[in-house]
Amino acid sequence: MDIIDGSGLSPQNNVTTRAMNQIMQYALKRPWFPEFQKSLPTYNDMTMKSGTIGGTLGYTGYHTAKDGKK
Repeated sequence: MDIIDGSGLSPQNNVTTRAMNQIMQYALKRPWFPEFQKSLPTYNDMTMKSGTIGGTLGYTGYHTAKDGKK
């Protein structure tokens, strides 16, 4: 099975990478953010949301550098 759009990021949905970034930034300021972040998978100290479109995999998420910078 090859899913063409499993992310909600298809051109028909008109969700840009900038919009996804804005959504993730919005989530940071919400009272439910800790639960939301816990729901995301963690890899290499990054919590992220994945998505696919046309066989291409993309990620958006959160990372804290060793110096504490987010």
